[in-house]
Amino acid sequence: MARFRAVTLLACLTLAATACGGAAETTAVDTPTADAAAPAVTDTTSETTAALSEAAPTPAAADVTAFCDALVQAEMMSARGPDIDFEKASPEEIEKAVGSFAEELTPMLDAMMAEVPDEVADEAATLDRLLRQALESGDESVFEEEEFRQADRTVDEFVLDRCDYQSVDIQAVEYAYDGVPQTVQAGTVGIDFSNAGAELHEMALFRLNDGVTESVEELLQMPEEKALKKVTEAGHAFAFPGTADITFIDLEPGNYAMACFVPVGTTPDKLEALESGSEPGGPPHFTEGMFAEFTVEG
Repeated sequence: MARFRAVTLLACLTLAATACGGAAETTAVDTPTADAAAPAVTDTTSETTAALSEAAPTPAAADVTAFCDALVQAEMMSARGPDIDFEKASPEEIEKAVGSFAEELTPMLDAMMAEVPDEVADEAATLDRLLRQALESGDESVFEEEEFRQADRTVDEFVLDRCDYQSVDIQAVEYAYDGVPQTVQAGTVGIDFSNAGAELHEMALFRLNDGVTESVEELLQMPEEKALKKVTEAGHAFAFPGTADITFIDLEPGNYAMACFVPVGTTPDKLEALESGSEPGGPPHFTEGMFAEFTVEG
């Protein structure tokens, strides 16, 4: 899924995720004793088969549209995370916000699993299980597991193939975006963000606030605090070299910008050193020209 990326949840918080399902009931079957008389054999195969066919309920077909809608809504909410500033909020405020977040997200997961198509049943179950696990434990490391990545990709590809969402393919290289359209129609858009470069790349997407006249390049040159007052975060995707990330974003009409803030020289083998601070990072990729803009039309 455009990845399920919950914003930092504190590991000390324990949130009970809604449990589904229950123990299956078993029915005792009477078996004949060894010395019981064998019943007479009659040719009733066709009659029995027909009777069973009429009596057995036909499993309801999954509503693919409902599945896609629930999954995309859950994914977009998960990407946004709880509506709170973790750095400024008190532990009590954080606990309340994360609890509200879980209460709102869990029914979306329930709706997703209620209509899951057979083609992606296993993968959707994996996503559901791991996301609930993250909600309960506060441990986001599950989103980095290969099991999650593979299930995420398979389900997202199914949604793009079977459901009526706009789809845009954008490729990252050093240091540019390829495939960015000039215009996109407003609504839910699935962006397949792939990395064909040797360094890590991201797509940080922003909507320019109404009335903003500065160009994207001018905004990127401003102090961060000033620039953030002129834009609204719209979405995000991240990919290691040779990988891809599908993300679903609701786009309203307006002017949009995307930029990569990963430091120049960030290859997978240097990532740990850069994150720990033992090796200085270079300037952001956007200083090398890795930014783009497009318009969303209503």
